[in-house]
Amino acid sequence: MESLETQVGGDHYKKMPYQPVQFSSDMGFNFIQGCIVKYLARHKFKNGKQDLEKAIHFATLGESLKPASLSTSLQEHAPEVVLENVMMFCILNNLDDEVSNIISVLVHQRWLDVVILTRKYLENQYPEIPQENAHES
Repeated sequence: MESLETQVGGDHYKKMPYQPVQFSSDMGFNFIQGCIVKYLARHKFKNGKQDLEKAIHFATLGESLKPASLSTSLQEHAPEVVLENVMMFCILNNLDDEVSNIISVLVHQRWLDVVILTRKYLENQYPEIPQENAHES
């Protein structure tokens, strides 16, 4: 699809064999779900820790706003087909197993679980480095 070959500002999406926008459209995700997928998929190529923080923020928005429930396209597919689609997206884009788990939970709009899993993933990917006390007495 020609429109997926164009990207304004960088090439982090064009490098992905299965772009987040295409996956989100194929899955019938709402805006909040699509944003979370985007941030999870690109964090290693664009904004690192900040992208995972954005994913967490959008999951908290999902919990607060309670967007429309699952699309009919998701409801029409057997759970194993939905899981296969998630796995294919993650494998094709060389995403971590943890990302696959987060997206599998995201499919069902379990927002608080998305927050918890993404925070844990963020802590593993970007551990805090303790600052040594520079002014010891």
